[in-house]
Amino acid sequence: MVVVISPLQALVADQVRRYNIKTGYRAVSLSGSDAIAAFRENPDPGTRLVFMAPEDATSTAGRQFIANTPIKLGLVAIDEAHCIPEWGEDFRRAFRMIGTLRAVIPDVPFMALTATATEAVRSAVQTELHLTGEVVMGDLNRENITISRIQSTSMTSDFQPLVEDLQASGRDTKKHLIYLPTKQKCMAMFELLQDAVQGRGLVEVFHADLSPAKKKKVLEGLQAGDVRVVIATVAFGMGIDIPDVSCVISYGAPASVSQLYQQMGRAGRSSEVEAAYLVYHTTKEHEKAKPEVASILTEEGCLRKALLKHLGQSDMPQQDQCCSNCGGLTQDASCLLSERLPPAPKARKKPRPHREKTDNGGQLKQKLQQLRDQEFNLQPQFCFFGPCAVMTDETIDRLLKYCHRLHTKEDVKSVKGVSSTMVDSILAAIDEFFPEKSNQRNPPRRQGNPPRRQGNPPRRQGNPPRRQGNPPRRERIPPVRTTQGNPPETLRRSKRQQRNPLQEITNHV
Repeated sequence: MVVVISPLQALVADQVRRYNIKTGYRAVSLSGSDAIAAFRENPDPGTRLVFMAPEDATSTAGRQFIANTPIKLGLVAIDEAHCIPEWGEDFRRAFRMIGTLRAVIPDVPFMALTATATEAVRSAVQTELHLTGEVVMGDLNRENITISRIQSTSMTSDFQPLVEDLQASGRDTKKHLIYLPTKQKCMAMFELLQDAVQGRGLVEVFHADLSPAKKKKVLEGLQAGDVRVVIATVAFGMGIDIPDVSCVISYGAPASVSQLYQQMGRAGRSSEVEAAYLVYHTTKEHEKAKPEVASILTEEGCLRKALLKHLGQSDMPQQDQCCSNCGGLTQDASCLLSERLPPAPKARKKPRPHREKTDNGGQLKQKLQQLRDQEFNLQPQFCFFGPCAVMTDETIDRLLKYCHRLHTKEDVKSVKGVSSTMVDSILAAIDEFFPEKSNQRNPPRRQGNPPRRQGNPPRRQGNPPRRQGNPPRRERIPPVRTTQGNPPETLRRSKRQQRNPLQEITNHV
């Protein structure tokens, strides 16, 4: 018997199902102390695989079971072993406790399995599990996956081709997996695509807060083909083996290169050429991302070679359809391969009046919460998520903050997280508690046209009388003429009459 320590319940359920169908032997999943005690008291002799979560394997009941299994234990296998250094520090500390099982069963070999292990991850796993054996690596290159790196413009424009394909093709749309970093962004994407298909069940969302029944329903719907697009966080992915996923999109910078490779690996499980996308938004993501991720976002050479080199594989033959940097990719129905038209120039907006400043913020917030509850009762597909799936508290706070700027339906739609079905009711609530100011600066318009002038003014009768005779001429006074070089007589006379004191003294002597 082999004990397999696996991190995800959805992964375990899929592996148990496939093992029971293909091998003829039996695999079981032991979750909780009651299930462990029941199998220990009444084991099935045909059982070959026992799946346990890290928390169950390292618990008191789990340690007692592994130390004394009812069927001889031949191996302990740790699946998705890269989670030990990635998750064991803060998220799930039980991963760091797996190595302590070596003291309980010192003679039983341990084996760690993962598809993405950098040199640092391999060293950390060997240290945590006290492994001394050989490291065996396979070929990490997935030749039938084309890798594209695209800079985003906006969520609406990026996925408009997918929206149109869903509306036109319905269940014939290729299967897509769209990974986003947070649950809030997942819900925003889900609302965008759900509005396009109008509740036909083609689009589903998957994250850690869903109930086990809902997670199982989403996974089974994708496997059966009823679900064509799954919007998920990193909680969806590891070990999911669905052969006809045609397009995987990592929308936003991933946490690590290993995570990016894991997400891309959900595609390419058939013989057809399939697509994987890394979509980044702005250059600010380069600064916030880890250095290893930033190097992929800014790589100017072959993306495939850079990705595999980071994972420890340097040899890779050249291939025709490789990545967006190498070129030569063919377009298909995938959502981000369509050619984008340049944005239309924005028309200049006329200034609009502001709203009255009142103290009705609390009443408006209460009204918006009531509208959200009413919409939630009308949307049964949100019953697993709660009213915040319709409109989050952050969206309500944004509406309160910017309500003085919201005057039209387009203004309300521009607020992030507002459902298109609630635009009219939200605008009416804002008008109720914050009415628009009347524009007092502009004078009132003139009513009608001024009265027209009646008739023409009377014409002047006759010509004015002519002036009688000519006016007397002005007498012209001739100027005083002087001979050049001789001053006038009056000037000569005044000079002779001037007294000269020196001459008088001389004359006296």
